[in-house]
Amino acid sequence: MSNLPWLWRMAWRDSRRSRSRLLLFTSAIVLGIAALVGINGFGDNLARSIDEQARELVGADLVLSANQPFDSTLQTTLHQLGQRRSDEVAFASLVQFPKGQGVRLAQVRALTGGFPYYGEWLTEPTTAVAAFREAGTTNQRVALVDDALLAQFAARPGDSIKVGELTFRIAGRVRKTPGQSGFSASVAPTVFIPREFVEQTGLLQRGSRVQYRTYYQFAPGTNVDQTIKPLEARLDQANIDSDTVAERKRQTGRSFTNVTRFLNLVAFVALLLGCVGVASAVSLYVREKVAAVAVLRCLGASGWQAVLIYLLQTALMGLLGAILGAALGTGVQLLLPKVVEGFLPVTVSVGISWSAVAEGILTGVFVAVLFALLPLLSIRRVSPLRTLRASLEEDTASPDPLRGLVYGLIILFITGFAYLQTRDWKLALGFAGAYCSRLRYWLGSVKAYVALCESISLVPGAMCGGKV
Repeated sequence: MSNLPWLWRMAWRDSRRSRSRLLLFTSAIVLGIAALVGINGFGDNLARSIDEQARELVGADLVLSANQPFDSTLQTTLHQLGQRRSDEVAFASLVQFPKGQGVRLAQVRALTGGFPYYGEWLTEPTTAVAAFREAGTTNQRVALVDDALLAQFAARPGDSIKVGELTFRIAGRVRKTPGQSGFSASVAPTVFIPREFVEQTGLLQRGSRVQYRTYYQFAPGTNVDQTIKPLEARLDQANIDSDTVAERKRQTGRSFTNVTRFLNLVAFVALLLGCVGVASAVSLYVREKVAAVAVLRCLGASGWQAVLIYLLQTALMGLLGAILGAALGTGVQLLLPKVVEGFLPVTVSVGISWSAVAEGILTGVFVAVLFALLPLLSIRRVSPLRTLRASLEEDTASPDPLRGLVYGLIILFITGFAYLQTRDWKLALGFAGAYCSRLRYWLGSVKAYVALCESISLVPGAMCGGKV
């Protein structure tokens, strides 16, 4: 510890004439760290948003669904659930716009009641929702149509749309439905009609693929999962599926978490490829410093002290690269929700994920130091006699056990990081094995590049016997 101030001073002084090369080392890991921080931060923001907006994903506290009308023996029990309920009949059908004779396959949802109970049903005009909910009782044939469908056929509120044998007046365009993303709305646009008119459309016939749903709203504080648990056996027997806010939160969170973890592995591969560049840059840098190391050895510095001087330089440059990458990644995580908002069922709340920033910086510094150690270990074998004889060969023929230790640490780190993303040891070991099988070829290309530089005399003092 008493030598640490001296090591810092020597590392700083020695770097004065080589900082441009050290910045090249820094740039090798910036993009990898930026990708890691951006994806991790976006994943954290998305998970928080799903947790906060879980009720809006469902639009109710409980949804019961089946592909046939509910068993009549359960009707009395089901009517006693919750404070409010809405019934829905959903099916796919061709719809027609009489004005332009346009025809399109759409999802027809025949609704009754006050669904959605949570989240905002955005329509134009805003009074269209109230008019739609009153249509069943006033016997008015009105419909709400997704904006994508209206835009395709240049239709607008006030025009007509034909569903089966009935023609409905379009009361408004739907901008957003709770739990539905803009992308899904464009792929499978929805037409909402009052439940009271669905039989009159003539579309519910034998063999039709129809989904029957009932949405329930419970009193605040009700444990819906516990309430529905005694009915699970009877619901299963009647082929009725149940979906609660907690279950939807788990399903949605699991789906997007898997995507985020996959993208993290892709970003990690990019970072590791950058670290191969780090090993190449440090190898060339070390070969330029052989004469300076020999002088230090003559002045009494040990081989390990020489290693630590250059390790401090590379660690600081790795830290700088990780900080720059984290800053860039923070900007990515703030912009990414705007890019993918049309594909998500929730509105992502934007905020800086400091845990993702800290993880990215630590990961960047650690892998940079690990890969830099491979060429740096050769410094400790530089002899003081190199100050007198530049052609002196070092004793590098025998295997270096420390290099094997560094390789082992790299493999352990890659495996551990992959396991944290996949939570599966088989997948983690497969990922690490696939990467390490390619690592030997990448490092081989680094050696070939260094040998090429030596052969055309691009590297001063290139006769160091160190290894990459």
